[in-house]
Amino acid sequence: MAGPCRPGPDRRDRGNLADPGALKSHEERREGEAATLAAIASARRSLYLENQYFTSPIVAEALAERLEEPDGPDVVLVSTQHSPSWFDQMTMDRTRSAFLRRLETSDLHGRLHAYSPVTASGETIIVHAKLAIVDDRYIRLGSSNMNNRSEGFDTECDLTIDAASANDGQGGVCVAVFRDRLVAHWLGCDEGRVRDEVKAQGGLGRAIEALRRTGLDRLRPLHSEPLGRFATLVASFHLGDPVSAHDSLRPWKRRAVTRLKLSQARRRLAEARLPAPDPAATTRI
Repeated sequence: MAGPCRPGPDRRDRGNLADPGALKSHEERREGEAATLAAIASARRSLYLENQYFTSPIVAEALAERLEEPDGPDVVLVSTQHSPSWFDQMTMDRTRSAFLRRLETSDLHGRLHAYSPVTASGETIIVHAKLAIVDDRYIRLGSSNMNNRSEGFDTECDLTIDAASANDGQGGVCVAVFRDRLVAHWLGCDEGRVRDEVKAQGGLGRAIEALRRTGLDRLRPLHSEPLGRFATLVASFHLGDPVSAHDSLRPWKRRAVTRLKLSQARRRLAEARLPAPDPAATTRI
C-alpha cells in the first residue's frame, strides 16, 4: 500500500487466536468466539464480515442486539448465494437462513446489508473467506467460519490486527483502504468510488446501496428463505454443525449446549466490561 499504509516491523498490535477442539486430555479453547463477540460489542460504525458460513446462533444473537440499537453499527455480510455441495445446501444453507431471519427481524433501523457476490456475467462466486473488519481499527482473518464447528469443535487459527497505534497513528487509514478495496473488488469499480461514497453517505452499507443503484450490482442482496418442515428441523438442531465435542453425536443436546456456551461467553464479556448477548434469546434461533 502507498503512503501511510506501509507494512512495518512493529508486531505489538497483532495477536494470534487458537481454537483447538476439546480432547480427552485438553479442555476446549474458544478464543475465536470470544474475539468475535468482543469485536461485535466494540463496533461503533461498521462491521464488515466475509465468511463461508454464517450459522452460529451465538453470533446471530450478538449481531441482532447491535442492530436493535438506535445508533449501532452498520452490519455488512458477504457470503455465497448457495453452497456448492449438496450436504452443505441441506444443512449449512438452511441454518444460515435462520441466522439471517434473526437479523432481519432485529433490523429496526435499516442497517443490515447482506450480499452474495457474482461475476460480471452473473455467475455465483464461492466465498471462502474468513474475514472481519471492525470500524477503521480491527482486522481479523484466518481459518474460522462463523459457525458452531469453528467456535469450539474444530481446530482453527486466526490473526487479529489492532491498527489503533500502527504506522505512526495512521493504522486506521490502512484498515479503511483495505476494506474499501475489498468492496470495490466485489462491485467491480475503483476503490476511490467506494471511499468517496462512504464519506458522502455517512456509512458503509448506504454507500454500497448507492453504488448498486448506479449499476454496480455484482453484490446481490442475500435474504432468508422460507423453510419447510425438514429444513426447519435441520436448522433448529444445527445438523452437521456441532457446538462442541459434548453434542457432536448428540444433536438433541445442541440447544442446551448452545445456551451454556453463550452464558459462559456472556460472563467473560461482562468481566471485560463489554456488552453481551442474552443467553435466553438463543431459543428463538
